[in-house]
Amino acid sequence: MPKLTWSLPHVTPAAIAAAFLLTPNGLANESQPKSTTAQELSVAVELLPPISVGVMEQVTPVDQLFPGSPTTELPTTTQEFDHQLTPHIEPNLEPIDDPMDQVTSVSQLSDVQPTDWAFQALQSIVERYGCMAGYPDSSYRGNSPLNRYEFAAALNACFDQLSKVIVAPNLASSYFKEDLEAIKRLQGEFTLELARLRGNLDAVTARTAEVEITEFSTTTKLNGEVDFILIDYFTGNKAAPCCSSPTEDDSLTTTFTGLALLSFDTSFTGKDLLRTRIDTTDVPEFNNPLDGTDMTLYDFETDTDQEFVLTELYYRFPISDRIQAHIAAAGLSADEITDPLNPVSALSRFGVHNPVYRLAEGGGAAIRYQFNDSIRISVAYLGSAASISNPTEGNGLFNGQFGAFTQLTLTPNQRLGIGLNYVHYYSPEPNSGIDVTGSTGSQFSQAPFGDQTATSANGFGLQGRYRFSPGFALGGWLSYINANAESSPRQSGLDGSKGAKADIWTWAITMAFPDLGKEGNELGFVFGMPPRLAENDINSRQDLDVSYHLETFYRYQINDNISITPGLFVIISPEHNSNNNSIVVPMLKTKFIF
Repeated sequence: MPKLTWSLPHVTPAAIAAAFLLTPNGLANESQPKSTTAQELSVAVELLPPISVGVMEQVTPVDQLFPGSPTTELPTTTQEFDHQLTPHIEPNLEPIDDPMDQVTSVSQLSDVQPTDWAFQALQSIVERYGCMAGYPDSSYRGNSPLNRYEFAAALNACFDQLSKVIVAPNLASSYFKEDLEAIKRLQGEFTLELARLRGNLDAVTARTAEVEITEFSTTTKLNGEVDFILIDYFTGNKAAPCCSSPTEDDSLTTTFTGLALLSFDTSFTGKDLLRTRIDTTDVPEFNNPLDGTDMTLYDFETDTDQEFVLTELYYRFPISDRIQAHIAAAGLSADEITDPLNPVSALSRFGVHNPVYRLAEGGGAAIRYQFNDSIRISVAYLGSAASISNPTEGNGLFNGQFGAFTQLTLTPNQRLGIGLNYVHYYSPEPNSGIDVTGSTGSQFSQAPFGDQTATSANGFGLQGRYRFSPGFALGGWLSYINANAESSPRQSGLDGSKGAKADIWTWAITMAFPDLGKEGNELGFVFGMPPRLAENDINSRQDLDVSYHLETFYRYQINDNISITPGLFVIISPEHNSNNNSIVVPMLKTKFIF
């Protein structure tokens, strides 16, 4: 709705007297009736009580106010006034939050001086009619602008008040004939504005009723996304773990696939959020079983065999102005409760953010505390949905796989952001999906002691972002993960035992060029080392070479709902094994949001 609704309760008399009475052009962006004088308008305009839009629906005919007075013939159709009136709502009018108080003397207004050009008019209004409004800080704010629609609505309220005053015998003598004639003329002049406002309100009322009947829900908003994805894959062979030579040829071909997701976002207070999300997709997972490594995973891969699957179910709500809490049954991750500080909207799983965020995902609880505008801390306890919902031994909320995460985020200004995080991860045995790098590194880094060994890990991360300009930002991260064997390895060929330790490192540098060529576009680059098992007490499971991840993409925003993103990433020496050929994965992604 235009500013009218918010401005009407605070229309100031000086704006009317200054802008309408004594300036050559009258009201802002409007023409002034030639016969209107300061004395005439000071009578009608300054008797303004606080009003609301509802007041505009009752316009008291002037003949009822002044029986026996002559009435001016006026046009009755809006077409007759189209050459005179141009409806205009000032776009830059700011709402005034302070209420106005009645004053009995102009001297009570601190910003009104005897040298002001409208001083006599204001003084006359107070002395003759006893009606003047000021602000609690004793200011009058006489230079605040108003438009014809605001003036018309205020004038209508003025008439209602005048009618009460005029019928009082002890006050009627204080009103002069010329004042009453001016009031009648003003009522006729602004008849069209009032009629148009009434028509607009009727249209809004009808539209609101229609929306209430046809809307999905009064508390829930449906959001959707549909992606079409063209993917190719180039390499000479299927990647092998470190120190082994590849033995299988690559037989992957070009694929065209898609995904769809629906989010039901519900708010009960306007500040909380209950999210329920379901996904369906047949996007193939370019991972270890298919190409010998998880370093080629895309971030959007959630293969559901074309069935709808519940992927997110959590409730976010404020505890106070500084504290926000999350309760989740599924789909909550550490990067959703804090800022991962990556300026790049990468396509690959590795390039999206620091891998340590992936050690705390699923269901559980989280809290974020905002110390001030520059410092906040986030704490989360999250476990995989399959584990926390399983009542059997070695599972459940506290005995199954979980990650306890915390991050301190520092944003001293709008350009710089720094995050320091720590995560404690635990996954029991056997076959419980042990993965201490979130499926972003080598097979050895994901399960340093094999997938039959209960494993814990302590991860430490540092990430940062700096915006050099609105069109360029630089980011990056560095992480160290110390893994520990919590049981004796059961996998054949392993010579470790409970208490074995392993050291994993990962880093990346990212660059983003937002709004390149058009608002909403983005050119991005990622260069880094996927998680690498640098040291391990189990000598046979160690990465001796180094893999590198190179990625680039360009998102072109066609409109608010459609974007096209061509992208490409290359893995050099996959699985940290120089015996493997480099892998090139180009893709073209078209996204529709609604």
